[in-house]
Amino acid sequence: MVAQKAPQLAFLLFGDQSLDTSAFLADFLRQGNPSVLSREFLRLATNALKDEINELPRTERQKIPEFRTLRQLNEKYHAQKIKYPGIDSALLCMTQLAHYIE
Repeated sequence: MVAQKAPQLAFLLFGDQSLDTSAFLADFLRQGNPSVLSREFLRLATNALKDEINELPRTERQKIPEFRTLRQLNEKYHAQKIKYPGIDSALLCMTQLAHYIE
């Protein structure tokens, strides 16, 4: 009789949710050499974010700068005074996952 191992649970815990992602993203996108996997992840995540933004009511969309790339969103969003919590969370999540993938 062979004993079977019990399945193990794995947890991935991300840190501080108030982390400023602007500098990391700027460096990562401008000077970094992202892998094919992280570039594709960021491309798909950016497209998904655009789709989500397009579904928002017009008054909410006006709080978010227009962008074609993640780099543009990062620069324009962090330069404006008005912040949108959903964008902050999305940028943080994208940053953490891209960093993890690398």
